[in-house]
Amino acid sequence: VSHTITVTNIAPYNGTIQLHDVESGTLAAQNAQGIWVVDEDQAIELHGSVEDSPNDLPTMRWEWQPDSQENPSWFETTEGATSVVPVSWSTKDAHVIVMQVFDDDDETTGTISAFVQVVNVAPTIEAFEEPLPLWEDAQALYTAEFSDTSSDVESLVACWDLDPFINLDQEGSSDDDCDVTGATLDYVWSDAGTYPAIFHVTDDDGERTAQIVNFTVRNRAPVADIWVSTVGPKGGEMFGLSGNLSTDPPT
Repeated sequence: VSHTITVTNIAPYNGTIQLHDVESGTLAAQNAQGIWVVDEDQAIELHGSVEDSPNDLPTMRWEWQPDSQENPSWFETTEGATSVVPVSWSTKDAHVIVMQVFDDDDETTGTISAFVQVVNVAPTIEAFEEPLPLWEDAQALYTAEFSDTSSDVESLVACWDLDPFINLDQEGSSDDDCDVTGATLDYVWSDAGTYPAIFHVTDDDGERTAQIVNFTVRNRAPVADIWVSTVGPKGGEMFGLSGNLSTDPPT
């Protein structure tokens, strides 16, 4: 008596996608709609799992598109019972992850999708140290330190607004003018007083961070210097006097 046994392949099934934060090792956040929420440039691992017969699991082939709509040419492939793929996104808003799993007979789960909302990270500015008082007409040299996520650093626009109460460029608000470009302020005030200066940094999504620092400028009293043509003149002797050697700041 002979019997014929037909063995049929089972396609992989119940595929799932999870996002893990690399730094904490925990699941990334999800909102009420089940959409994953991460920061731009945040280090993330895509974790894929699937079910199949035990003999097929070690040979699974995983094909990923971490950004199928915005960057459809971005593919990642792994093999094994599970899949882990390191990723990050450098642009804000919605991105679509697509995963497909194949067994050794090329049976597939079909495409499985997950949605991720990438949140822009604002630039940061290191806390300012209060500058020492300056004499009028003395050079003020002050450098701010700022940063952002890796994909935004090169495109950051840094500026100093030296008159935050007047909107000189007639755009935005009065405290976002760009009187001096860059992190270093090299400036001279000619009159005594307190001068607020706002340093602000804007990223490629238009998000802005600002800090204020006050510069105190003090009046420098004139220095009298009298020139005498003859030291110790005798009675009735003519001699000259001049105050031309006295000094005061130019302004």
